[in-house]
Formats: sequence, structure tokens, C-alpha cells
Amino acid sequence: MKKNKDIMLMKDGEKTLEQMKKEYHAYQAPEELKERLEKMAKENKKKNTKTKFVWIGTKVLGGVAAAMAAITLLANSNQDIAMAMQKVPALGQIAKVVTFRTYKNDTKGFEANVKVPEIEATDSEAASKVNHQIEDYVDKLIAEHEDAIWNNKISKDEYGEMLTNKKSLDTQYTVLTDTDRLLSIRLDTTIVMASSNAFSQIYHIDKQSDKEITLKDLFKEDSDYVNLLSKDMKKQMREQMKADENIIYFIDSDDMSELDFDKIKENQNFYVNKKKQLVLVFDKYEVAPGYMGQVEFIIDSSVWNDALSSLGESILK
Repeated sequence: MKKNKDIMLMKDGEKTLEQMKKEYHAYQAPEELKERLEKMAKENKKKNTKTKFVWIGTKVLGGVAAAMAAITLLANSNQDIAMAMQKVPALGQIAKVVTFRTYKNDTKGFEANVKVPEIEATDSEAASKVNHQIEDYVDKLIAEHEDAIWNNKISKDEYGEMLTNKKSLDTQYTVLTDTDRLLSIRLDTTIVMASSNAFSQIYHIDKQSDKEITLKDLFKEDSDYVNLLSKDMKKQMREQMKADENIIYFIDSDDMSELDFDKIKENQNFYVNKKKQLVLVFDKYEVAPGYMGQVEFIIDSSVWNDALSSLGESILK
């Protein structure tokens, strides 16, 4: 199938390692550092020592430690090398979240701007799993977008005069939480076609256990957390609607009660804010009319009482 040349798919981090190698080998150490190292090498030969050392201040380091110290010297003496090394993940740890690739498209009035994140890590099964999930999730969005372009799935005959011949796909990511225990990444997507839709997908990793976690992992198995959180949400909905007539939720309807909000999903989107509060996230149209957009509810800590699991206590207390 022929694709428009305006469609671009780029892997932003693809050449990072190769570039870093080139920068490393091309780097010229300062004369002062060269002289210092040569002097130490001569002194070591005279002492006929079996292990080579590098002096850092008043400390002596050997073996692997010496190699790490030398790398530190190089990084601190050259800004380009330092920046390149920031992209190298720490052993056994989640290093950082980077933009793995971007997708841009401007064809036949169909626009797209998608940024795909990747968790850079070494020996992390959870990071690898989440990276694959993100790839699959975003690839599906892109495939649906391209299908609409090339197979003419969107036409005035199908959608009437409401159609503006414009459709846009926008997906961006945010690192919501990055602590010693929890990493949370949020992907926000907006699709516009006459009207618009907005939805999110949030991924969480427990760094300590190297496992992907969902909402249910924060609570004990017998806690009935779904009903506990849903009850508090309904209370908040009613209070907000009473305080502001412009706020409307799908609850207590007279004529369409079957569409009213009943309870949250077991794996409901959530995140933990900077105050260690549990925030539930709902897509546009999920619990309220479209003009309300995406809505969030902060759940009071008194709601769950002793329902938290050990993981939940470590994250929320």
C-alpha cells in the first residue's frame, strides 16, 4: 500500500549508543589529566603493583571502581560525553523515560502527532513488559488513523455534513510519578473528528519488586476496594452537582438510569499525586457528558481505612 511521503516515523534514540562510542573515542583528554595519569602509571610500574589504581582526591580505588572513577572524570571534563552518558541506563535499575519515537502525519486533512515513550532500564522485566504494551497501544492508534486515510473510512456520505474533512490524532506522555518505589507514565490521547474524544492509559511499575501493578494491587484481596472507592465517588459527584448546576455526572437520572455510573473498573486508571493521594481518572464520556472532558476524583484516605495492602501503604502513606 502506498504511503504519503509526509508520513514520518522516527526512532529518536536509535543511534545513541553508536554516537556515544564515537564521542568517547574521539575525546581528547585535557593535558593536565594526561600528565597526571602518565605519572601515576610510572609510579605503579616502579612499585611493581599487581593492581592499577586511580587517585580521586584522597581515596584510592582499584579494579572496577577505578574504571568507574575514570569514566566519571571523562564525563565531568566533557559536556557532550556527559550528556551522552545520561542516556545509558544504570545496571539493574530504571534509569529514565525517553521519547523512543515520534509519528507525524499531515495527509488529506488528517493530522497526527504522536510521541511514544520508552523506559530505559537494564534487566527489568516490568520495564520491558510496559514498553511492549505501550508500543502495541500506540501502534493500534496509528493503524486506525492510517486506515481512515488510505481506505476512505471517513467520508461525508457516512457522516453527513457535520464532517469537516479534518481528523487529528494527538498522543503525548507524562511521567506522573518517579520515586524510589513507584514509576507511573500517562499517555493522553485526543482524537478530533467533527467532535472530539479524549482518553488516557496509565502504566505503573513497582521498582522494588520489578512488577507492573494496577489499582487492585494497592488493596488487600478481601477489601472490596471497588465498592469502597465507588461509594466515595458517588458522594463527590452528588456534592459537586449540588454546589454547581453546570456540573453534571451520569448519576441519579430520571429517564436513563440504566446509563448511570454504577462502580469503577477493577483496573480503573489511577495515579498517586505529590501529596500521596489516590486519584481516579476517567475518560471523556465515561462518567459525564462530553463538555466535562476527562474528570478525576481524589479519594479521601479515610475511605479505605485498613483496606490497603503492604504495597498500598508504602505508596499512599
